[in-house]
Amino acid sequence: MANLRPSTHLASRSSLAALIGIFMTTSVTLRAQEIPIVTKQTKATSIKKKIQADEGITNIEFIRNTSALIDRAVVEDLASQQLQPFPITDDAIFLRRAYIGITGRIPTYLEAYSFLQQSNPQKRIKLIDKLVYSPGYNSKMFNFWADMLRLKSTHEQSGLGWHLWLRDSVTKNKPYNTMVYEMLSARGHAAQNPAAGYYLRDRNMLLDNISNSAKVFLGTQIGCAQCHDDPFEDRTQKEYYQLAAFGANIDYKSNTAYKKIKQTAINIAHQNGVRKSTLNVNQAKNKKAKNNIKEQNKKFDKFIKQTHRDLYSVFKDFNKNEITYNNTKSLKLPNDYKYNDGNPGEVVTANPLFGSIPGLEQGPDKLENFAKWMTHPDNPQFTKNIANRLWKHVFGYGLAEPIDNWTDRTKVAHPEALAIVEKILRKNDYNIQETLRILYHTKLFQRSTSTVEAPQGSIYAFQGPVLRRLSAEELYDSYLTLEKGNIDNNHNHKLRQRWKTYQKSISYLINIKPQHLIELDKITDHNENSINELKAKQRELQIAKDTAIKLGNSEKTEEINSQRSALFTEINELKKKNAEILTARIPASSSMAQMTTMGNLHHSKNYKINELRASELPSPRNDDAFLRIFGSSDRQTSNAAQTDSSIPQTLSLLNGKQIHKLTDNKGEILELMRGGKTPREKLNVLFLGLYSRYPTAEEHVKFQPFISDKKQIRVLAKAMLNSKNFLFLQ
Repeated sequence: MANLRPSTHLASRSSLAALIGIFMTTSVTLRAQEIPIVTKQTKATSIKKKIQADEGITNIEFIRNTSALIDRAVVEDLASQQLQPFPITDDAIFLRRAYIGITGRIPTYLEAYSFLQQSNPQKRIKLIDKLVYSPGYNSKMFNFWADMLRLKSTHEQSGLGWHLWLRDSVTKNKPYNTMVYEMLSARGHAAQNPAAGYYLRDRNMLLDNISNSAKVFLGTQIGCAQCHDDPFEDRTQKEYYQLAAFGANIDYKSNTAYKKIKQTAINIAHQNGVRKSTLNVNQAKNKKAKNNIKEQNKKFDKFIKQTHRDLYSVFKDFNKNEITYNNTKSLKLPNDYKYNDGNPGEVVTANPLFGSIPGLEQGPDKLENFAKWMTHPDNPQFTKNIANRLWKHVFGYGLAEPIDNWTDRTKVAHPEALAIVEKILRKNDYNIQETLRILYHTKLFQRSTSTVEAPQGSIYAFQGPVLRRLSAEELYDSYLTLEKGNIDNNHNHKLRQRWKTYQKSISYLINIKPQHLIELDKITDHNENSINELKAKQRELQIAKDTAIKLGNSEKTEEINSQRSALFTEINELKKKNAEILTARIPASSSMAQMTTMGNLHHSKNYKINELRASELPSPRNDDAFLRIFGSSDRQTSNAAQTDSSIPQTLSLLNGKQIHKLTDNKGEILELMRGGKTPREKLNVLFLGLYSRYPTAEEHVKFQPFISDKKQIRVLAKAMLNSKNFLFLQ
């Protein structure tokens, strides 16, 4: 649940602080009426109108009728608790809520002006459909999935591939069950199957990955049972291991690399006259002949082993980016297992937590069986979990909270509404875009927000959406909108180019001729030795720097910093030179020369960061980046993003680079203000651009005096950007 209390670290004697004080106390009107917390589970009534299977999900009448069903379920539930739904908001609040809620950014000045000028009674319906099918929707939804799945774009090469695969899945509106199935059944090299990034994200951490899968896709926390029977739920340690056993055959080794190296080693051995005997030892006529066969085979095996070791350096990253299915592997109960339903070290048979696995007889593939069970419509938690997550995505709070800890004791605020959303998902084959479209078309989405924070984990009567602070990504993208206008169609082509280069390099290695592979290996070894020598000097300089700092020798520290900087430049130049040599010697290896780890994706020189939305940037960002300061997830745990206020946020809002850019007379809003003929027109532009509404009569009186002076305009704009009216989604 978002922290509804704005930052209080804005004290200052300046006119800016005074204006901020005005906006912080007046811009969001809080109702005195509180939202009652439901303390007793309400009974779900039957769905009065069934969703007909033969109706097209994209039909607007069907959408409206289904949205009405959800509204009716909520209103009837509220009535049973003697509660009334909140009133419908005005056009300005709806406009801003729709843009931020659906596309993750505020509307531009022209978008706000166009909508507010319309008199068409259907304009809200049309706006929702326009936004749901816009590029901005894809950007917002990518952030939703990336936070949920703990996506790390820079985690080896596979992280970038998974990033782009997820982005493409959102753009294509891939069915949710299909998307999950592809990740859970994935294997092979990431260059050929980027969905494998889901398992590679938790390389060699099977138990943690399975625990996270249950949490993310089923809303069920089973981690406690990893070490012992769960003392609070009816779940045993053995059941945990039985679920994890579906991934027992995952091997983080590269069959692709192994086969290529072995094939090349044999080819080289034959070229050097080293061959394995065609005779079996038992076929030898005498002891001498037997010894000759053994010696010949020993020499061959030694040659193959040595060559394999020499060639491995070329394929060293393959194991980090490939999943192999190993039928000989198994999962065993821990050696300290203490329960009477199994023995320590006993091999565990794969079994789901509940229900059965559809189509199990079709084959022994455990990963495929796991994916089938997880994503099957009859899985009692799969559909319910995503329905609840989508509800929270739209309305700010789940029908059941926490969203990732469903138990037998979990209570649902509006059970019939949840049942309807579940049915919608099943009916439309888990089409997330159309399901969200239905939720956005509800009257509930248009109602005034509730302003009382629900205690964590409580159930909540939805008289209206929940007031919340904009997420880090929403703030970042809204600032960009103010500075650059609508940039939803801007994409980070550099990331895709990098990935295509990597895929090309992998294809080259798989198909390279043996003689070229040997030459490539020699060049690679030479290059690595040269770079490692320089890196050793870097480590020595770091030790010397640490010593100088401890001794308080600032002059020596500065000298060492200069040496380290020069060494860093030398390493980069050497890498570039090595790549040129490699390409010159083996022209077909040009893509191989660029095959590097993805750790430098954050460098802004790789793309114009000020022209790209948050979803187009590698993630997670560095700790000192704007997105992280304002609560963007570190991607260590699922849904780790938060909106709690902090002092670094306050400093950033007052004097940060983003705020400075918006108020330095170069942003789109201040440029538009220059077109206003009167102070009144200019103030209208400022309010429309920042708040998506016109100023009230009182605000005209208060703030028009600021419009006559450029410095005062900047002060006013900065105050508005620091206000609750901008930072919160009403």
